[in-house]
Amino acid sequence: MGLRYLVSYGRHTVNMVEPNQPSLRTSWISSVFELADTEKAGHIDLFRATQIIKGLNAGMKESRIELKFKELQKAKDQYGEAINMDIFVEAYCELCTRPEIFFLLMQFSSNKEYLDSKDLMLFVEVEQGVEGVTEDMCRDIVQKFEPSAEGRERSYLSIDGFTHYLLSSECHIFDPQHKRVCQDMHQPLSHYYINSSHNTSLLEDHFWGSSDISSYIRALRMGCRSIEVIVWDGPDNEPVVYVGSSVASHLVFSKILDIINQYAFESSEYPLILCLVTHCCILQQRVMAQHMKKIFGDKLYVDPPNKEENYLLSPEKLKGKILLKGKKLPPSCTDAEGDVTDEEEGLEMSRRLGSDEKDQLNGLGYKRLRLCRELSELVSLCKSVQFRDFEITKREQKYWEMCSFNEVDANRYANEFPEEFVCYNKRFPLQSVSHTYED
Repeated sequence: MGLRYLVSYGRHTVNMVEPNQPSLRTSWISSVFELADTEKAGHIDLFRATQIIKGLNAGMKESRIELKFKELQKAKDQYGEAINMDIFVEAYCELCTRPEIFFLLMQFSSNKEYLDSKDLMLFVEVEQGVEGVTEDMCRDIVQKFEPSAEGRERSYLSIDGFTHYLLSSECHIFDPQHKRVCQDMHQPLSHYYINSSHNTSLLEDHFWGSSDISSYIRALRMGCRSIEVIVWDGPDNEPVVYVGSSVASHLVFSKILDIINQYAFESSEYPLILCLVTHCCILQQRVMAQHMKKIFGDKLYVDPPNKEENYLLSPEKLKGKILLKGKKLPPSCTDAEGDVTDEEEGLEMSRRLGSDEKDQLNGLGYKRLRLCRELSELVSLCKSVQFRDFEITKREQKYWEMCSFNEVDANRYANEFPEEFVCYNKRFPLQSVSHTYED
């Protein structure tokens, strides 16, 4: 409604009440000025006047307020640092009146400068769609949001009180019940969309962005439940984290783990998937495993999957757990280390770095990785495998195995094989990653 009025009347000047007319609003803002004028000099300094208006309107820039004062002073041939009451009231009214809210108030108040209890009752019922509204409820709104004592006493909601009310949480379009998880969280993990972060260490884009530890804090505080850690050999036998060409801004792997451990469950208690992309030698892989076991402790989920089950555990059962997504040694390997085909991670990284060093497996690229047992044993419910096709997957893929698609392939499968794609995602978790690095 306010938007319609703004579109209809936005080209016309809002016919505000003149500051020298006795009104609910001007009486209130004049009283604010008088309280600030402790010496009863009839004026206050520019800095003080600016701070008062800024305090009444959080987010308004001081430079904008000062400019308005100077404009009004120039129009009245008044210069200097002293702001009198008339200029203060006029500046406030011009700066702090939103036209769309003003026209909305005019409509429901029948052109009065305020809403009385009946006007507000009509607005809450008709415009906000609230049922069972009473005058007592509306009087409570006035008492809570109206800044002037006179307005509260007479149960009048001025333009300022009306603005405060509309911008309050009581008028948010967001359902307050959804501030907490309201969905059924007892379904298999593969039944949910998971808020994910790709190339988490980067502050900016995939090509020019530098790695920074604050990127992990930001992602976790935003509620990401899947983050990526790309690990390389570092100096002094300490693995480091960076993406592609951001080697100059590499991060120490153990420090990243400390941050993840600290912020993992600050925004959500549900499981965090750590997508580990490893490019380290065996020695530093063992260091990685030691760091993760020491820092994460019991948070790290390492229980082997139940082969009698057909689906992953639910988010509810995995609360407070960190799941490691990565490669595992095949059951036939009994040595302390062995070769694995680093299909999706190797292919993705070769595309990012422009490398042609890859073999072919069923027409798809992959790289070989030497993997140590200590790191392999930390992977449980999110074993990385490569997707072949829906028929092979249906026969052979285990519910704890996880594939990665780039977003182009994911969209293609969703459009060309929608039924198979949906059925696949019901049983198996799927990671879809950004396609931008392939351009």
